Amino acid sequence: MLPQDIVECVADLVSGIRSIDYVREISRFHRIQASPGFRGAIEYLKQEISKVSGAEVKLFEFPEDTTKDIETWESNYGWFPNHGVLSLLQPEQRILADFDSEPVSLIGQSCSADIETDVVYVGKGFRPEDFQGKEIAGKIVLAEGRASNVHKAACIERGAAGILLFQAPSGIQEVPDLRPYAALWPRPGEAQKTRFGFALTYSDGMKIKQWLEENKRVTVRANVDARLGVGKAEAVSALIKGTELSDEVWLVAHICHPHPSANDNASGSATLLEALRVISRMMREGKIPQPSLSIRFLWVPEWSGMTKMLHYAKETVAKCRFMVNADMVGADPSKTGSVLHLFRTPYSLPTTLNNVVRFWLATEVKRKMKHMSASGRTPLPWEYNVYSGGSDHVLLASKASGIPAVMLNQWPEPFWHTSADVPENLSCNQLEFVARVVVLTAVSLGLPSRTMKELVLTDCRNEAVEIIHDVGMKAVRELSACADNPETLYKRYLKWLDLALQLGQASIDSASHEWPLIEEQEALKQGLKASLDMTYTAEMVVVRRAYEGACAEAGLEPKDETHFETGSGSFNKEARRLIKYALNPGYMMKDPDIMLRFTGLQETDRQLFERIDEILNLCADWRSLDDVYEHVCLEFGLYNPSLFTEIVRDLERMKVIETREV
Repeated sequence: MLPQDIVECVADLVSGIRSIDYVREISRFHRIQASPGFRGAIEYLKQEISKVSGAEVKLFEFPEDTTKDIETWESNYGWFPNHGVLSLLQPEQRILADFDSEPVSLIGQSCSADIETDVVYVGKGFRPEDFQGKEIAGKIVLAEGRASNVHKAACIERGAAGILLFQAPSGIQEVPDLRPYAALWPRPGEAQKTRFGFALTYSDGMKIKQWLEENKRVTVRANVDARLGVGKAEAVSALIKGTELSDEVWLVAHICHPHPSANDNASGSATLLEALRVISRMMREGKIPQPSLSIRFLWVPEWSGMTKMLHYAKETVAKCRFMVNADMVGADPSKTGSVLHLFRTPYSLPTTLNNVVRFWLATEVKRKMKHMSASGRTPLPWEYNVYSGGSDHVLLASKASGIPAVMLNQWPEPFWHTSADVPENLSCNQLEFVARVVVLTAVSLGLPSRTMKELVLTDCRNEAVEIIHDVGMKAVRELSACADNPETLYKRYLKWLDLALQLGQASIDSASHEWPLIEEQEALKQGLKASLDMTYTAEMVVVRRAYEGACAEAGLEPKDETHFETGSGSFNKEARRLIKYALNPGYMMKDPDIMLRFTGLQETDRQLFERIDEILNLCADWRSLDDVYEHVCLEFGLYNPSLFTEIVRDLERMKVIETREV
């Protein structure tokens, strides 16, 4: 996709050793948003940027004003922790947590306290049944749920003095001294009601739980010196200016999270530093010219920073043409079992960006590794996946912003949001692999004159073919198995094939405004669209034959396509979004009933909020819910219509959308 001399130069210059050194430095800071530790990490970044590049550095500072919301997004309090110790008094005497020794042990946004009291176990700690028959006022509760939910239910609503959290047993890789990373995230107006919390090790949490189940009295003393106040959301930008100052490629990482949080997210921040170093050196040495599009490296506090960029830095955001979010990217697969995922843009936002990043992942994973680790040269697994939320790229990838944005992220990550997320669990080879991909992607997008647009177009067509074939295969499988009424299945898959074709055509067409195509490349684009039409036609024939076979098995007469309408036709409503920006998932949890329902749904539907994102993307204007439902099912799989109706009703209840009968 780029000249081979550029590709080899990138391979020679990118250093996984430099990347992991950056991780070690960043992970020294306790980087809670709007805290002194976060400011320390910002200063470190500014110093390192000046050492490796002549890029234009800018510090964006936005007020964390808790009296002003940005639609569904609330501001965070500034947090100023000094001290925190939790001592066990009975049935044993020892220190359970100490902020000075292990900063993650004091839950974020904890406030000052000096109290000696008993501990009460409350299970998950946010459902009404968790507190039934238990007196917790003035006590400290032990819980296994999400800190913010437990704190609200136990402290704010029921008068508990504080909370203790430990990671609930999962039966997989239980680590005795592992502590969860947690934060209270008090909402605006709750500062005076905010209490404190400590994160216990897994072994201490289980032991205290056992004592309480044996009816033993557990008494602790909590001494905390910390306060909430007015803070700032700060973001650091390093801009390599292009010849076209109105267009930018954004490479984004998150500088936040507690000490150490090496993979989440120091690895992404380190990857951006290394990418900046390499691109700057290539330009200095004449290996590449000044890019056409400017390349902006942006380190933000996750969610809050990007929200405020969108709202307060509109002129800067308006220049963004593409965004790559380097999230958790450095874990050693041999130690963690992690797989690197490229999460593409939602289907509602067709783009060739997906294909550029995917191309470089597929190419660079084959390159011989430079470093031998204790486990040898472990393969670097990666996958290409449908859209996923979970990070702030969703704010750009939403229909309202319309900026193609993808995420690089590793999962599963057994040490995610725990004290065991340390640099020792990262891999030089993994970091080097991702840094090469990020550099090559940035150069491809920033220097379109050097990029082989024919490859971009062809890869885009090939992905569309994959999606159409996948729909066809699912249709054949279900029709062959007589999984449902043949007519129901046939109607469904005819509709999905139509939608898959539309997605493919739109993705190929996006190249015309994303790349400077010459006449011959435009002709190739039309040829690729024609080839996609042929794939669609062939797949329609395959599905038709499978339908006829299913009808024969069921003793039915197959109908001609003209004799029935495709689609479900069951909702009889249209919907339209009422918010401009992407939805804050936490906003839905403000309603107690919705919180309980959504918490339960997430246990079985890991893509709940991705479905919600797409519902909102597809409803930029009035749109049939039948059409929205089919699009969402194509992207994320068949969904229970009743659950879909409930989600729409909840969104309407929270004034995120409005609906009307049709």
